[in-house]
Amino acid sequence: MQNVPVIKIGIVAVSRDCFPESLAVNRRKAVIAEYEKKFGKEGIYECPICIVESEI
Repeated sequence: MQNVPVIKIGIVAVSRDCFPESLAVNRRKAVIAEYEKKFGKEGIYECPICIVESEI
């Protein structure tokens, strides 16, 4: 038995007030789809939350 951690890549969508949130979410989904085509579904985590940066 080896003491090796299991590591996953995590991806989060971030948007600003001046861009629609849907644009960031669609880009995140496109990146996930390309990763899964090349490497499979294992090893990546898609955060379901979109962070919206604002001046407030």
